[in-house]
Amino acid sequence: MVSDDRLAETATVLRSIPGIGPVASGTPIAEMPEIGTITGEEAAALKGLAPVAHDSGTLRRKRATAGGRRALRHVMFQAALVAAHHNPSLKSFADR
Repeated sequence: MVSDDRLAETATVLRSIPGIGPVASGTPIAEMPEIGTITGEEAAALKGLAPVAHDSGTLRRKRATAGGRRALRHVMFQAALVAAHHNPSLKSFADR
């Protein structure tokens, strides 16, 4: 069982990220019980944010995000939009 203190600490860390609000910090905690025990790459794959290769033999196709946990992916996408709108360095990156 996870303690309330650990959940509160995780929520505080998530809320410190620009663009992450109460919903965007609570959703990963609720939808990803693995949070804090997996790598960033594994977390991106679970969220459906990691580019997935659709290659076969010599055929190389475009990578696309797919799979993962749909509700979590949608919340993270909205948080990224907010962050790109309000954070100047992310805004310039998103505009490219």
